[in-house]
Amino acid sequence: MRVYRLILFIFLIVSAGSAQYAVDSVIALSDSCVQIRWTPDSINTDVSWYEQYGATCTGADTIYKRCDFLPGVEYRGIPYSYGGEDAWYTFRDRLQQGFLVGSHSCHYSVYGDPSNKVTGTDCSGFLSFVWGYPRSTTSTFYTGSAFTTIPIVDVKPGDALVKATSGCGYHAILIVEANDIKEVVISEASSTVFGCRERVVDLSTSAWQCYKAIRYPKLESRSRPVTNLTKSNDISIQKINSIGYKVHFQRPLSGSIEVFTIDGRMLYISDLNNCDNILIKTGYTGVIAFRLTNELSKNPVIMATLR
Repeated sequence: MRVYRLILFIFLIVSAGSAQYAVDSVIALSDSCVQIRWTPDSINTDVSWYEQYGATCTGADTIYKRCDFLPGVEYRGIPYSYGGEDAWYTFRDRLQQGFLVGSHSCHYSVYGDPSNKVTGTDCSGFLSFVWGYPRSTTSTFYTGSAFTTIPIVDVKPGDALVKATSGCGYHAILIVEANDIKEVVISEASSTVFGCRERVVDLSTSAWQCYKAIRYPKLESRSRPVTNLTKSNDISIQKINSIGYKVHFQRPLSGSIEVFTIDGRMLYISDLNNCDNILIKTGYTGVIAFRLTNELSKNPVIMATLR
């Protein structure tokens, strides 16, 4: 295992409130699903399996009788698998264990529970994961009493768009950025070769008239604990195979740790409870920043490179 020493830089950054903490956590989980890079092999893309099960689908044609992915080619984002609910780290582990890479939704109706053969996620599995909500269907998100319906023009990061009617179809989408209703950044598990992805959309067009905007109120009630961190803390990072990175602290700490890229994209957020180390599950590589937040004062940011 490689151990990386962190280089310390000081930035004056004021931490956000508890509601923003919860939203950032959701966006961080979404980013991990969208940003993961992976390369399948011939086992993950077994042609004979797709030909066999694709041929039994109603209206089967070539699109169902092939895998969306090629062995030896690098892809980005967890692939789509109807009925799937894999987090990015579960997906990567299963890929290495020889699971098939999820493809078109009609397979699910043929072979049942996809978790025994295929790895990936569908749109409702993706939203359940990033919201930290029990595994639910798109219909549950559309009609569930746990969610608040809001005007689509009032969406903000952390909200979702759902449709679940026979006339409109079924889909669930997460709002990532929404400064302008005509230029909204969304993330989703798309039932295409793109899988988990981000894209920019114009919510003022008729293409979105079937969608209902919902908010998960419990996100705004999650609190952020207080911590203490000074620039004298010695921190090291240890690579843990395909899982992620273990961060070692010189002394036990309590509070919330944020991990983000130097351009401000949140990668991961977790709570510490008198811990001297923490496992950060992220597939991101490159320059990142760690920040242990303290709601009472400004805090130093520690820079490092993940390889």
